[in-house]
Amino acid sequence: MFPAMLRMDDVDTLVVGGGSVAARRAGTLVEHGARVAVVSPSLCAALRRMVEAGTARWHARPFERSDVRGRRLVVAATDSGETNAAIARAARAAGAWVNVVDNAALGDLHFPAAITRGRLTIAVATDGVSPLVSRRIRERVDAEYGDEFAGLLDLLAEARDEARDRIATQPGRRRFYEDVLASDACDSLRAGRSQDARARVSQLLADHAGRPA
Repeated sequence: MFPAMLRMDDVDTLVVGGGSVAARRAGTLVEHGARVAVVSPSLCAALRRMVEAGTARWHARPFERSDVRGRRLVVAATDSGETNAAIARAARAAGAWVNVVDNAALGDLHFPAAITRGRLTIAVATDGVSPLVSRRIRERVDAEYGDEFAGLLDLLAEARDEARDRIATQPGRRRFYEDVLASDACDSLRAGRSQDARARVSQLLADHAGRPA
C-alpha cells in the first residue's frame, strides 16, 4: 500500500451502512472536512447525531448502484460481505476509491489508526491485517507525543519564513530545526510556558542566523 496524506475538504464521499463501524468511518471523514452522505435503512446513535448536527446527510433506504455516482470515496460498511463486495464493484466502476471494512483486499485504501496533534499527524497501518496491532502502536505513540508537539510545530511555522530569510543555506536551516528539537522548548510547552518556548526558538534562530554558512 502507498502511504499518502489526502486533502478531503469538500470531497463528496459515501458511507454505506448504519452501524458503529460506519459511524467511525463517517466521523473520520467529517473530521477531515469531507461531505458525507450515508445510505442505510437505519442508523446507530452516533450516526444519527451526525445527521442531526448537519455534518452528514442520510438516505434512509438500501444501497443503490446510482449512489456511487459523483463520489470520490466510497466506504462499504454494511453487515453483509456480499453487499459490501457489490458496493466495491459499483464504486470502482464509477471511478471512486473504495474502503471495504470487512475485507481489506477488496478495497483501494485502508483507514489507519491515527493521532493528530494540531499540524502533526501520525498514522499506523498493517495493510488491513490487524487493526488491533495498529491500535496498540497508536496508543504507545499517543503517550509519547503530547499536545506540546502541536505547539512546537506552530512555533516552527511562525519561524519558517524568517529562518528562510536569515539562514542562507538549507543545511544551516536544518541545523536550526535540529537544535530546536533538541532544546528545552518542548519541556516549556509541556509545562504551559509557551512564551518561554517562543523565546527559546527566537534565540536559536538569532544564533543560527549569525553563524557562517
